[in-house]
This record gives sequence, C-alpha cells and structure tokens, in this order.
Amino acid sequence: MPRRVSMQTIADSLRLSKFAVSRALSGKPGVSEETRRSVLAAARALGYRLPKGAPEAEAAEPIGGAAYALIWMDPTMQNESSYWARLLTGVTTACRDLGWEHAVVSPRPDAPPTFPAYMDREACIGHIAVGTLSAETLASVQAMGGPLVLLDHEEPLVRADAVLNANADGAELLTNHLLFAGRRSFVFVGDDAFAPSFRERWRGCRQAIDAFGGGKGARLRKWTVPYAEPRWADGLHATLAALGAGELPDAFVCANDHIALETLRGLRRAGRRVPDDCAVAGFDNVEASAAGDPPLTTVELAKEALGRRAAEQLARRKEKPGEQPEKILLSARLVPRASG
Repeated sequence: MPRRVSMQTIADSLRLSKFAVSRALSGKPGVSEETRRSVLAAARALGYRLPKGAPEAEAAEPIGGAAYALIWMDPTMQNESSYWARLLTGVTTACRDLGWEHAVVSPRPDAPPTFPAYMDREACIGHIAVGTLSAETLASVQAMGGPLVLLDHEEPLVRADAVLNANADGAELLTNHLLFAGRRSFVFVGDDAFAPSFRERWRGCRQAIDAFGGGKGARLRKWTVPYAEPRWADGLHATLAALGAGELPDAFVCANDHIALETLRGLRRAGRRVPDDCAVAGFDNVEASAAGDPPLTTVELAKEALGRRAAEQLARRKEKPGEQPEKILLSARLVPRASG
C-alpha cells in the first residue's frame, strides 16, 4: 500500500526504537557503528529521504578487502515497502551465509551509476539489482564488471540472470480457484502501466479464462485504475457505486491486495455483500489482507526466499560465468479466505 516511509517505518523493519533510528540517521552518538550502518542500509532500501551529506552507499560491515556483493536498489521504492524490505532481508541473510559482506547502493535518477570510488573493486563478487531499474542503468551496472542478477524484474535488453515470482502462474491459480467455485463473469482491476507484475497477473487471469472456455460461460473484462495517482481509489469507488442491476460480475480479480481491499470498501459502501453478491481476490498476501472485511482471498508470493535465491544465483554465476542466463521462477501459493 503506498505510504510515506518514516523513521518509525525503519525502526519497525529493524526492530529498533525510533530514538535509535533518529540518532543513527543524524550521525549523533548513542548507537553502535553496526546499528548506524544497518539503519542507513534499511533507509535506502525503503526509499527514505536521507539527510544531506549521507554517503551514497553503506556497507553492512567495513569492506576492507573482504568479498562483498553490491545491491542496487531504487531509493524511491515506497509502495509496499514491507515487500521490498523482506526481499532485501533475504539477500543480505544469504550474503552472510555465503561469507560475503554487502553494500546497498541507490542509483541517482539524474546520472548513470558509477562504481563507488571508495570501495575495493577487486573484492566485489558481483551485483544484484532489486526491482525495476531502467535498461540504461542496468547496462551501466553490468559494464562495471562481474555478474549481474536481476531480482523481481526482467529486462529483455540486458543479458543477465533473473529471479522472479511466478506472477502469471499465481493469477491463473487464483482464477481457477474462483472458476471451480462456480464464478463465471470476471473483472480484472489493475494498471498495466504501473508495473510488469500487474501485466503478468492480467495475463495469467486471461489464460485461465481462455483455457476454461467461453462456451462454458466464462467472461472477462478489464478495468484500469490510475494506480500511481494519489486518489486513484475514488474513481474505482464511483464505478462500483454506479453498477446497475445485472452489471455486477461474479468475481473481481485485483492486481494486488491494496486494490482488492479498496474494491471491498467500495462494494460495501454500495450496499453489496461479499462473497454473497460477488467474490473479491487480491495478490501479495500483505498483512492487511487477513484483516479485510471479509478477510481477503489472495496469493502469497516469495519474499525472503526470493532475495535469498538471487544471492545464491550470484554465487553460481560467479563460478560459471560462461553459461546461458537463467530465468528462475519461484511458485506462488493460494491463500483462500472468506472473500471468495
């Protein structure tokens, strides 16, 4: 769910007090150097706006010639920050298990990325790029030398390993669950322009409907919401309120849980009952999904495991640099609840 990343967000992700985070970010005494480095790394990963003068990258421990991985992560990642923080936790935990240090680097939006001048280039194992970074940025990172692994993103213009969640398969699994429950008319709610994962989930939903067969009464429509805009949910609520008799589908399949929870809210305001009048399902299994009214049927994606797999793939690629790039998909899990 889009939200402002605060010092409390960082504190919660690291299980520290807000006071400790404040001292670490301001450079004041009262916290250990290890805590300060952890706070700065988490702040960059969550997209927190750091004070002026903060270094561009921060290592988990002093590098000093020890083997380490560079983790490239867009500092503006503020949507679903708990998801990205858990991916980063998986990466850093695996790095530690592999005997590596790590450093989180935030590419600047106004200039091509460069290798941090104060770090030992020879000790760098390679690079892990987290989330959606431009092809130009990824090409610049790759040109620095060493293997590159893309985490939760696939870029056809860059020849590199990619470790991904099976979004299309998960959406197909979810749609089949609703089909087998007797639902026949579907609306997919998303925004293709927002993220590749949204497009993949639409594709999986469509594949399930096509495979089931229109001759059996299965129908699918798409509603596009401007998800990047602050008040995107207002239009969704208005559309739901305007649905006339016979226009309500049997099921709404939403591109993520945030959209699904707003769909539940809009239906409730319109006097519709879920799941009696229609089903609603989401994607991601965020914490709020279990507390929905009613609790939301959704799809659980790999988070820490996805990050861990990316670090393991970097180790494999370091040993076998000449092999063909691999696309690694981690399977999704259906989480059925009362909404459908």
